[in-house]
Amino acid sequence: MRELTIWQAVAISTQFGFVLAASVLVGLGLGLLVDRWTHVGSVAYLIGALLGMVSGVFSIVKLINIFLRKKSSAGDDAPRRRPQA
Repeated sequence: MRELTIWQAVAISTQFGFVLAASVLVGLGLGLLVDRWTHVGSVAYLIGALLGMVSGVFSIVKLINIFLRKKSSAGDDAPRRRPQA
């Protein structure tokens, strides 16, 4: 396995933060729209923020899985070939 440089580690870490922040902001925005449409009050904000946090966590888990898959396949020296039929 190859090791990450400091700048690659910083890039991955900031990507996690941006994904989580963007998800929460989108959830809050959708909560605002639902509130203006239905006039339910701050309940829509809370539900939107909660859904944004949940979607952010799922996105971060997906990014981690992609990163780990790339890191484990980077150590393979032999090229992968499709079996001949």
